[in-house]
Amino acid sequence: MWLIARRSFAEGWMRLAATLLAAVFSIGLIAGSLQFTLRAQEAVSGSDASEYSRADVLVQGGSADPDDPYSAPDGRVALAEVAGRPGVAGVAGDAMVPVTATGSGGKTILPPAGARTTLRPWTSDDRLNPYHLESGRAPAADGEVAVTRHVARAGKLDVGDPLQVMLPKQSRKMRIVGIVTVQGHSAVASGDLLLAPPETVRQAAGLPAGTWQSVWVRSAGGPPARLRGDLARDLGKDVTVRTAAGVRHAQSADLQGAGASVGGAIGMLSSVAVFVGLFVVANTFGTLVRQRTRRLALLSALGATPRQIKRLIRFEALALGVVASAGGVLLGYPVSGLLTRLFAEDGFDITAADAQFGWIALAVPAAAGVFVTQLAAWRAARRAARISPMQALRAASADTPGRRWPRLLGAFAVSPARGCSSARCGRSGPRNRPAPNAPSAPAC
Repeated sequence: MWLIARRSFAEGWMRLAATLLAAVFSIGLIAGSLQFTLRAQEAVSGSDASEYSRADVLVQGGSADPDDPYSAPDGRVALAEVAGRPGVAGVAGDAMVPVTATGSGGKTILPPAGARTTLRPWTSDDRLNPYHLESGRAPAADGEVAVTRHVARAGKLDVGDPLQVMLPKQSRKMRIVGIVTVQGHSAVASGDLLLAPPETVRQAAGLPAGTWQSVWVRSAGGPPARLRGDLARDLGKDVTVRTAAGVRHAQSADLQGAGASVGGAIGMLSSVAVFVGLFVVANTFGTLVRQRTRRLALLSALGATPRQIKRLIRFEALALGVVASAGGVLLGYPVSGLLTRLFAEDGFDITAADAQFGWIALAVPAAAGVFVTQLAAWRAARRAARISPMQALRAASADTPGRRWPRLLGAFAVSPARGCSSARCGRSGPRNRPAPNAPSAPAC
């Protein structure tokens, strides 16, 4: 069977190559859609990175909407009122200023997965600072800013490049001095961050000196819930005191709900990709079997059993599926990049999540490719096993003789000569037999 398969490939390699290309593109569509799905789920719901990862308690001015964990407080908190209280080890002021950043070429940098971009203060206290510098340094002077890695990627920016920032009341050109990540992620749950010196952010938010929208608090060692109760009792009703873990959990729940809806829509795209891949490979295999009807019938005539015919087709499908899966997995990354770019142009940017290289992103499309080719070849194998030896004879009788025109021209050339021979010297019989002494007729 191996020799037969090798001979079939040697004689029909063009048809097999076309089938292989069709399988590679279909499996690449499956791998690309799965890659895009995993990346979108990580960008929407899988990223639990939070700027509050090192804080224990949040003291927010005024009231905060419990249904919106990303809303800015509507009040003010004096930093001095929180610092130095019992159980407080460290404090840092915080404010959220919505901004719009513009990257190279004047293109607006879209925040990841429909979130937002905010200007936030750089925290100098290492006990509360969640930002990890990937390159550059921390902002120290007015006009300097550190950005999350997604901002640098989406805007095609690097350390030292200028960044146009649209503030609520003015537009400023700042210079990037650092690129940061938060808990290993390129953005946080609330979106992109531009980190500037605290005084720059306080002035942009229009806050009086010494006041902030909220204050991050680091506990001195006691339970955060107890510190929250003590601060809520001492600071009165003008502030809202929440545990940082509660805010993080609220953000994760909101992202998981959004991720479920997005994942369902993208899952439909993956299902369509699987259907298209199965349809394309099934059609190409069916065509390949129909083109080899005569050969398969001859194999049956020589003694090949239907089981061997099925095994031959499935073996070819397995070899093709393994090669096509390897190529399709590699092709899936540019397909995923194309989908990511198209969705980003429509306002759904998932470039905050990195490309996936785990076993799910690699093994699942490869296994799906082999499974799809085997499933597609199942019907073709059954059809091939039902081919009878008589179909070889029928196909041979139905074949069109090759080079018909040279044969017809040769026949026309021979016909006059044979006509001449028949008329003058080709007739024989008693009536036309010449006399014994008669002169012979001239030769034609």
